[in-house]
Amino acid sequence: MKAFLLALLLLIALPVSANHLATRVAIDVNRAIETGENTPQQAIEILKNTPIKTPYERAIVNRVMGVFYYQIGDIRQAISTLSDAADSGELKKEQWRKVQRTIADLLLSTGQYAEALQRYYPLVSGDVSSIEVDEVWYRIGQSHYQLSEWDKSLNALARIQQEDKKQSKPVLSLKLGAQLELKHWRQTIPLLDKLISVEPDNSVWWRHLTSVYQRLGKRKDLLKTLVLMERQGTVLSAQEWRVMSQLYAENGLPDKAATALKKLTNKQLIIRDIAARAVFLQEAKEWKKAIAQWKLAAEKDSQYYWPLAQLQIQQTDYRSAINSLKKVEKPVRQGEIEMAMMMAYERLGELDAAYQHASIAHDIAPSDQTAKWLTYLNRRRQTIQP
Repeated sequence: MKAFLLALLLLIALPVSANHLATRVAIDVNRAIETGENTPQQAIEILKNTPIKTPYERAIVNRVMGVFYYQIGDIRQAISTLSDAADSGELKKEQWRKVQRTIADLLLSTGQYAEALQRYYPLVSGDVSSIEVDEVWYRIGQSHYQLSEWDKSLNALARIQQEDKKQSKPVLSLKLGAQLELKHWRQTIPLLDKLISVEPDNSVWWRHLTSVYQRLGKRKDLLKTLVLMERQGTVLSAQEWRVMSQLYAENGLPDKAATALKKLTNKQLIIRDIAARAVFLQEAKEWKKAIAQWKLAAEKDSQYYWPLAQLQIQQTDYRSAINSLKKVEKPVRQGEIEMAMMMAYERLGELDAAYQHASIAHDIAPSDQTAKWLTYLNRRRQTIQP
């Protein structure tokens, strides 16, 4: 903004010595320009005391003085004096365009968005270079965006003609913001793809894309994006690793699901993560690793001794299974626990203990199954008795 205004100031020097300006006014304006480079406040005082007789002289003086007001930080006065110059009808077309654009930019930068639009829109009509018009359309899009006028913002941005400008980060990100506000999730995907191609290291774009895929239920695209995001070098959050793990599991890849959870740090790891990893390792038939994970989970919460014991029985480690079952503290499944104890003791050939636990299970929840086991165990005990 400051560079733009200083460029404007340099242009003022050209018409100062031309006709339409009285000699005294031309001298004062030139002196103000020379003085204003170092002492803008003094330049303002010079211009305030300049004897002005015509509307054109007033327009030129206001034009110069507005720049100096900006330099000293008095934006309100800068806008006021530049507006007087622009609205006077005395400036040549090109002079007017530059002043009008400056006023609009100042209004935008100070949050006066509706007022800025009143200045911007006249700049996009008439015979103007496409470069300048594209810049103004972008500013119009910005102003409407700040006013929460999302559709008008998108309409303005759609008027940009230059391909490199249309695909630039500022334009794409502004379009993205408007589409997100409108909840046009599908329309954000191509915008995010372009932004990622422009800034592949920017995790913001990746995370917006994963969020959109989640909203749309595009699970495979979500998994692909998370994988690419991690390969690109983005440090995934704990929740992102969990989502990736679940997606791998949904796609029948339990080994990769377990590996994703292994990426969690000790600080990020919660008991459910350990248990989930145990499940995935078990599904991947990584029995020893699964048992190790169940043990780790059980040390933190005794309810996990139950799945640990079940896997130990499956792997014929009956003695370890019995020890695990003794540590399960959930009475809700007491009948199941007694039956599991019976199974382990029966496999170890300890029939009296097996019969005892089968009896307890039958007392808790009588069933044909428990009755058959009692009959079976009783016969075996009688068979081996001397």
